[in-house]
Amino acid sequence: EGNGIYFWKSSGNTVTNNTISNNSATNGVDTANGIEMMGSANNTITGNTITGNKKGILTRRSDSSAFSPNTTISGNTISGNTEYGISTNFTLADHNAGKDFIAANNWWGDATGPNYNSNGATGDKVSDYVTYKPYYTDAGMTALSARTNVSNLNDLKTALANIDIATINITADISAIPATLVVPVGHAVTINGGSHTLTFTGLENVVGNVDDGF
Repeated sequence: EGNGIYFWKSSGNTVTNNTISNNSATNGVDTANGIEMMGSANNTITGNTITGNKKGILTRRSDSSAFSPNTTISGNTISGNTEYGISTNFTLADHNAGKDFIAANNWWGDATGPNYNSNGATGDKVSDYVTYKPYYTDAGMTALSARTNVSNLNDLKTALANIDIATINITADISAIPATLVVPVGHAVTINGGSHTLTFTGLENVVGNVDDGF
C-alpha cells in the first residue's frame, strides 16, 4: 500500500533512529505514509527523520482493539511531508475520553511549529486531536516552545506536566477536578485565563490536614 512501516493491531513496537522517507503509493492505492498504525497501542517512535511522504504518520482508531493514544512520539523530525505530518481519524468521543494522539517534543520543519487549522504556523500540518505542544523551535532540537495555548482539559493536563512550558494561555472555558491536575515539584508555571474561566469541580477524598495549595 505504499507505507514505509505498518503496524496492524500490534503493540509494544519501537521505531528509533531511522530515516523514513519518500514512500509512494503502489497498485493505485493512494496511501504513501511513512508510518501507519491501525488499532495499535503502546508504541515508541523517537529519534526518526520522517520526510517526503504523503502523510508522515497516519494513525487509525479501532473499536475492536486498543489503539494509538498510548504511543510515544517525540524527538523526531517530521517535515516535508506533502499532506500531513501527523493525521488521525480519531473522533470527538475519543477526545472526550482522553484519547488524543500525543506527539509533543518534535521538530516540524519550522520554528513556528506545525500548521493546525490555519494557526499561522508553517511546519508540517497536523489533523484534529493531535497534541503537538510543546514543539521544538530549532532543527537541532535544543529549544522547546515555552508558551502554549490550551482549550480543553486534556491539553491543560499535558501542559502542566511538562517542565519546559512556562506559560499556559487558556483559550476556552475549562472545568476540571483538582485531583486530575498535576504540576511537577519545582516547576513554576503561569496560567493566563484571559476572558475565560478555569473551574474546579468535585471534592477530593482526603484524610488529616491536607493543603492542596491550588
